Amino acid sequence: MKRSRFTQNIEAQLNFCSSPNKLNSESFSKISSSSSGDSCIFCSYSGILWCFDVVQLHFSQIGKHEDALSDVAFCQGSNSSANLVISCSYDGTVYFWDSRAVQFTPVQSLQVPPPANCVAWKDNFVACGFQDSGGLFWWDLRNLGNPLNLEESHAEAVTQVLFTEDGKLISSAEDGYICSLYTQRLPDEDEALDYVINTGSAIYRFGLYDSMKPYLWSITRTQEIYCFDLDTLDTTLKSQRENVSHTGNKVRSLGNIDYFVSCFYDSLAEKLFIGGGMDNGQLLLLTQYEDANTLVPLVSLDKGHQDVVRDSIWNNANQTMTTVGEDGKVCIWKINLERS
Repeated sequence: MKRSRFTQNIEAQLNFCSSPNKLNSESFSKISSSSSGDSCIFCSYSGILWCFDVVQLHFSQIGKHEDALSDVAFCQGSNSSANLVISCSYDGTVYFWDSRAVQFTPVQSLQVPPPANCVAWKDNFVACGFQDSGGLFWWDLRNLGNPLNLEESHAEAVTQVLFTEDGKLISSAEDGYICSLYTQRLPDEDEALDYVINTGSAIYRFGLYDSMKPYLWSITRTQEIYCFDLDTLDTTLKSQRENVSHTGNKVRSLGNIDYFVSCFYDSLAEKLFIGGGMDNGQLLLLTQYEDANTLVPLVSLDKGHQDVVRDSIWNNANQTMTTVGEDGKVCIWKINLERS
């Protein structure tokens, strides 16, 4: 992974900031983007599944769960399924939707022991992690019977699941482990095991990126951020929110960040960028300094959110970052990154 000195040529502009519900308060925790990047869906505490047209800047309500949403995701895979959405709720329901239409009932539904924490869908496979003793269900939609319970992967609540392009299922949990399984080798979990990473702390979120070789980043609930080389499983970054240096920086010190939001990798800039937030809604875009444990702020993102920012997603094609938070706002930031 390329480590860079502080970059001076970073600019950010708030292009859009609005809430889908002007009458009632809303709060968002997660965001997912379609493969084309033209639309996003949001995970709301009200249970409403909101879809946002990035081109038309228009909100629409797709469907609703009876309880708060815990995760949402667009279906990964073929173009024919690009508009399909999956969502899960704290009541244990897993619903399938078509993002192009308003629906009073889901296209299909599944059930897990409540509360459901996270969900992923790729082609014919669905995975859902839930709170009960590291429970992780896996379904093959072509033969929809009882789910396969992947109970050996984790000992505590599963926090995120993700399918990879090459057919692996990666999961994280509050036990601090990240596990990768070959889905083609299931149901034998021992035979299917690809790798296990132990961060030593409950994992809040993780993601994958490629920088000459595959890497994985993760954020823990104790506000530590890790990056791992997936070829060797070596740690390439281990940092805490206190490890943000403002020395020699044109972004004036605004105090320590309170939490990490998410990460994204820009292939043209050849850098991993990290979103750090403050409780008042202020955001800082950070990157890794030459010292693997030090982060430097590149630009401040302000005048958007007024409360904790819960998630962000990067659109590499148009160089924009969309953020959602507890204030119920959706903000789109145009960020001009320096090209290496």
